[in-house]
Amino acid sequence: QGVCQHHDLGALGAAVNVRAMERQLEMLKKMGCNAIRTAHNPPAPELLDLCDKMGFLVLDEAFDMWQKKKNGQDYHLDFKQWHQRDLTDQIRRDRNHPSVFLWSIGNEIREQFDSTGTRLTRELTATVKRLDPTRPVTSALTEQEPEKNFISQAGVLDVLSFNYKHADYPELPKRFPGQKFLATEIAAAFETRGHYDLPSDSLRIWPKDGKTKLTTGNPDFTASSYDNAAPYWGATHEAAWCAVRNSPFISGAFVWSGFDYLGEPLPYPWPARSSYFGVIDLAGFPKDAFYLYQSEWATQPVLHLLPHWNWTPGQLVDVWAYYSQADQVELFLNGKSLGIKQKTGDELHVKW
Repeated sequence: QGVCQHHDLGALGAAVNVRAMERQLEMLKKMGCNAIRTAHNPPAPELLDLCDKMGFLVLDEAFDMWQKKKNGQDYHLDFKQWHQRDLTDQIRRDRNHPSVFLWSIGNEIREQFDSTGTRLTRELTATVKRLDPTRPVTSALTEQEPEKNFISQAGVLDVLSFNYKHADYPELPKRFPGQKFLATEIAAAFETRGHYDLPSDSLRIWPKDGKTKLTTGNPDFTASSYDNAAPYWGATHEAAWCAVRNSPFISGAFVWSGFDYLGEPLPYPWPARSSYFGVIDLAGFPKDAFYLYQSEWATQPVLHLLPHWNWTPGQLVDVWAYYSQADQVELFLNGKSLGIKQKTGDELHVKW
């Protein structure tokens, strides 16, 4: 029941602010979250101190790239000279934190597609195991075909972790028999707090593929909070979590992402400057998806209605409810019942 977290703190910036980090963790804990993936770099030690104190598990991640670049000025320029020193320092620094339960040696590493991935995976895993033989090692992968994934072919990862491709989960035990699995990134759905595109059951895939630019978006650079907008590689929050929930061989999942963050403003270009992926927005206010996860993860009763009520009189809107600890819910408008609804199958909400 985890989320991926970048280290920035919205308008406060990326410098460590202990109270701001604590506030984020408090909100995530209220949602029912119990684990943090430090995407995609070692965390501030102050974050680990907080996770130790507050009872979070931490997937402590080292690298976002190895020798092969993702952009021209990234860590690939320093990997050859510094990766052993950096990984060694990270493990030595963080290994006494009880919150750390799993080491990740990389995220969507491009060497998974050639034989250098096998060699480097064995080298990095050996370094981790030498410094901390008590914890398992993983890497966040994208390629789910064993013959194409040279990182998994190294045969040294304790846990095979995959990002996205939710529809292929049922094939994982067949493709990788006897392995342990983790979903290191799920969803990546787009939401703007307080904005709703009707009809609510019209799924928007923005963009439709890696080559097509977004041409069907909203002119005000918003995305619907009905959980009906997602990129081609991801899925809605509801579809992604259902895929995990229905796959008992997957030990857990990390939602992309816990909070919005500056940069990566998909699906829109400039002047959009913040991501739309967060369950909580850049200012620290929960989006509606927060209550979806709360209804699935938390122990307290949940009843959350959406959308807002500031509509033009007479306009028809779709009303959703996320709820828990109730067999059914009934909606009243001005004292008149609009009907009783209950969740069925893989639906995590009801709609009027």
